[in-house]
Amino acid sequence: MKNNINKSESVLNYSLKYGIVLAFILFVIHIVNYITHNEIRFINYLNYIAILVIIILAAVNYRNKYLYGFISYGKASVITIITSTSGILLYTVLLFLFLKFYDTVFLDVIQKQAIENLIKNPEINDLIGNYDIDINKLLDESDINNNQIRDIKNAMKIIYTPFLFSLTKFINLVLTSIFFSLIASAFIRKNDNSFDAKFKHYKNEYFNNNSSI
Repeated sequence: MKNNINKSESVLNYSLKYGIVLAFILFVIHIVNYITHNEIRFINYLNYIAILVIIILAAVNYRNKYLYGFISYGKASVITIITSTSGILLYTVLLFLFLKFYDTVFLDVIQKQAIENLIKNPEINDLIGNYDIDINKLLDESDINNNQIRDIKNAMKIIYTPFLFSLTKFINLVLTSIFFSLIASAFIRKNDNSFDAKFKHYKNEYFNNNSSI
């Protein structure tokens, strides 16, 4: 069976198109998160849902449009990984530029919530020896007597910078997307068991064996 792939539409180009779509969706999710001041807790899970949906669409559509409905696990994995990685990379660049030059408040909100959640942890609260902390005062006050609280603030200031926040986001999403890609590809793959495909396989094996003699 002949492959009906359009020579001008390589796997790379096809995957990058879906990667751009993924980047746009992820950035829209961030804008919604920004508008709601990170109050919608489940919104971060939408990132993972978007990644999973887009990589499945990319591989399935490529399989059905160019490969007569058949695709190997390896090719499906390549398409899904390129799609997700390129999309996440573009999204991370947009996120960094947004945080660096436009949104200077969002990371402060995230930092405040992170410190609040950390201090509410019983073990941390026992460590700093302070059971009733005014978070707003803690963030605004430059002269803090408690060394543990000062260390927490300094650590959060390092973590919640546009570059490190974007980098952490990139690593987290890429690792998750690779896991999704490997799992999804196992369900997307579809081997061609037709007579023509088997004949072509055996013919290639025959010529390969004869050429090695």
